[in-house]
Amino acid sequence: MSDSHLLDPEFLHRMAWWLAMGLMVWIVGMLLTLWLLRMYRRWREPARKALTERLTQALLQVALGDELPLSSFAVKGGERRLLLRLWLQMQMVLRGQASDRLCELGRRLGLQDWAWAQADSRYYARRMVALLSMGFLRQTDRLAWLQSRLHQGHSHTAIHAGRAMLELDADAHAWDVARALLEKTELDLSLTAVMFKPYRARLMPAMLTLWTASAASQAGPDAAWRVRWLRLARALQLQLPSAWLAPMLNHDVDLEALIAAIRLFQAEQGVAPLLTLADHSDWRVRAQVARALSYLGGVDNAPLLVRLTTDHEWWVRFRSAQALLCLPGVTATQALQWVSQTDDRYAEQMMKAVFALEGVS
Repeated sequence: MSDSHLLDPEFLHRMAWWLAMGLMVWIVGMLLTLWLLRMYRRWREPARKALTERLTQALLQVALGDELPLSSFAVKGGERRLLLRLWLQMQMVLRGQASDRLCELGRRLGLQDWAWAQADSRYYARRMVALLSMGFLRQTDRLAWLQSRLHQGHSHTAIHAGRAMLELDADAHAWDVARALLEKTELDLSLTAVMFKPYRARLMPAMLTLWTASAASQAGPDAAWRVRWLRLARALQLQLPSAWLAPMLNHDVDLEALIAAIRLFQAEQGVAPLLTLADHSDWRVRAQVARALSYLGGVDNAPLLVRLTTDHEWWVRFRSAQALLCLPGVTATQALQWVSQTDDRYAEQMMKAVFALEGVS
């Protein structure tokens, strides 16, 4: 084929036409496929809903102590994943004998084999379900595998493996789980808070032991590890004594650790350690102090908060105005009157803006 033929306008026109038709056919095919999938899901939805209700009811009966034949949980193919997910969801909220009954049921149904088959799935959700299931099925023979996922897996894998290990034996594995979580530099703290909520009391001694051991070492805890420890403690909502946190509430502590310590502060012995930070050179610390006083402070702290409403940083003024409204025994009228006496129009504007935000007239 000559170059002149390739440049022929009629040939180029035919090529463009065929390309356009091919693209149109592909688009129509994609739209038809999506429509068919949607119709299939709509057709399957009633059956799936009925199956979900049947399995949920049967699982609840077993959890309450009823004896049901295994045929009550008869499923096939992809329905097994639905049964495993429903069983796991129920295990996440039950404790004691109810959980033990579901564990025994899961073993009789062979859920351990189903879970193991999903352990290396390319789908994230299936892998996480498999990890948790091994813990709730009390599969001690999978402990070594769970430990490898705890230490070598990414953040979410480590969290799910850690929860599974605590389900196996919380007292035996709390220290290992806490240490592994502290090694993760990008730990998902929101997921951590949810997953380890039932085991806060078990993890607290392990966390304190790890901190003490690190502090006693010759090098001491490095700044990054200390911040991770404080953030993990906050995610776990550990009730740390103020006397223990007080040494970290000073101007010499690095910024991130200081902010994390302020968020953990409980003030059972008063808020004096916080007040010394109200004049910190970094506005983020001042804002955190104001925020902490909103739920820890009293009317005696009102003058300090009024002064902070005149701060040159917007967030400090905002948090201080919010905190004034939260102080017990302080009315909105009083708060506005105090702020108005500063003769700072920005402070007064901020107070009125917070009134509008909180719906205070």
